[in-house]
Amino acid sequence: MKDGLTRSGAVRNPSVDLLKVIAFFLVVTVHFTAQIGIRDEIHVGRAMFTLDVLYAFGNTCVALFLMATGWVMTNKKLSGKYYKGLIRISVIYVLCSIFCTACKVIFYAYPNTVSMYVKQILHFEGSDYAWYVEMYVCLFLLIPFLNAAYHALDTRKKKTVLILTMLVLTAVPGVLNTFNLSDPSWWASPVSSNQFSKVFPTFFTSMYPVTYFFIGSYLREFPPKIKKIWLFLSWIGFGLLGGAYNFWRFHGGKFFWGEFMTNPSLFVVLIAVPFFALITSLDLTRLPAWIKKALSLLSRWTYGAFLVAAIVDMRFYPHFNEWFGSIPKRLLAEPIAVLTVALISLAIAAVIDTLYVLAESGIAKLAGRLNKNAEAPAEK
Repeated sequence: MKDGLTRSGAVRNPSVDLLKVIAFFLVVTVHFTAQIGIRDEIHVGRAMFTLDVLYAFGNTCVALFLMATGWVMTNKKLSGKYYKGLIRISVIYVLCSIFCTACKVIFYAYPNTVSMYVKQILHFEGSDYAWYVEMYVCLFLLIPFLNAAYHALDTRKKKTVLILTMLVLTAVPGVLNTFNLSDPSWWASPVSSNQFSKVFPTFFTSMYPVTYFFIGSYLREFPPKIKKIWLFLSWIGFGLLGGAYNFWRFHGGKFFWGEFMTNPSLFVVLIAVPFFALITSLDLTRLPAWIKKALSLLSRWTYGAFLVAAIVDMRFYPHFNEWFGSIPKRLLAEPIAVLTVALISLAIAAVIDTLYVLAESGIAKLAGRLNKNAEAPAEK
């Protein structure tokens, strides 16, 4: 695959870049459902069913990003150079936080207290979506050790058992523990109560990033030998099933946050995995160089775009919801909303990333000059 090299010298896979770009658009899609009323309206009728289906598809975004991390970083080993990767993660986060805070000060009369801004950044609250940074930093620190454990398993069978074990610990509880087994009437109207019976241990459900990381590593090493059409149909089928399940749980009432729809949920796994396998199976190496370069840049910008999308949502959706008054009208205009928010967020992220690259280049040049000056007397 001669489609360009990363800085580390590894061959770059444009299909993974495409996957990350799609995952970002799914981020915007799932936030679209929240912004136009999925949490405020009674779940009855075709419009709300459509929203629940969109939510089910969109909610796979984090899973796709984490599996892409597993795919790309499966061979990373413990070294001093590895930890330098934290620099860009941290600096981009801080720059995005400054941008989001500045917008809040300008547009929403946000309290003008520098100490509070610093505290928010340190607490991973600089962006409304900064929880992802906190989670990713923790995963990043574990990756060399996760890779060592994964690659120490010397057979496919053992690695399969590892994946199944992680799914049992993180994905299964969110489904099995969301039924009210003490009230027979609950099944006719699940929205009537969110008091559920715990029948499965849940202690490790928050380890779901590790599960997706291992799945990404596994799918890179053992690509499924399934025709693309079946992967596509599986993605569509599980997405519709997940949306229908959510609609059943909310029917006649309002949206509520349930473990059956969170990131580690088995429904998310079932929807995300075939889609991930489908996109990564595409051979995009013959694409024109400029398209691969564009995918590479867009992929790079998705991290910052994820963080600034919160402020773009805040500015855009009040106007959008006013222009398209009802839920059905807003649904018809969904492509407009998703494209607008996604492109604006990516553009802002591109500017922030450019600032980072310029600063990085400037610091490198300055360090080079200082080293050269320090070595000059010795040369004489």
